[in-house]
Amino acid sequence: MAICPTFHHLAIYECVLQFDTGKRKREETHEYHYADVVAVSTRNLEADDSLDLVFDSEIFGKIPLRPMKREFEVIVSSGDRSNITVDIFDDERPEVKLLLQEFGIDRLIRAVRRTLREKKGGVAPLF
Repeated sequence: MAICPTFHHLAIYECVLQFDTGKRKREETHEYHYADVVAVSTRNLEADDSLDLVFDSEIFGKIPLRPMKREFEVIVSSGDRSNITVDIFDDERPEVKLLLQEFGIDRLIRAVRRTLREKKGGVAPLF
């Protein structure tokens, strides 16, 4: 997912990237006016069964992980939702984390929330 917050709307590009071939499939673009965005959220969920991870430790050997994932989601008044996994981690072992490319998602989430408050008549925080 690529998110582009513009002055008038929130533009979102989504696709599924096949890591083995580098090809994209199911490409979609969405443009939502800020008045239509009803929520942005993050949540921690158990990763699906297709994500089978093992942590290779020098001391303990191979340890199966019970991965969790953190998702960022945009919800609009029509009920449409766009989400992306932004972190994958083991809830019981915080030191074990799958490093996804750093792309500033926390800064983007703060910017989108601040813009929504401004566009919907709320007061933006000073930070």
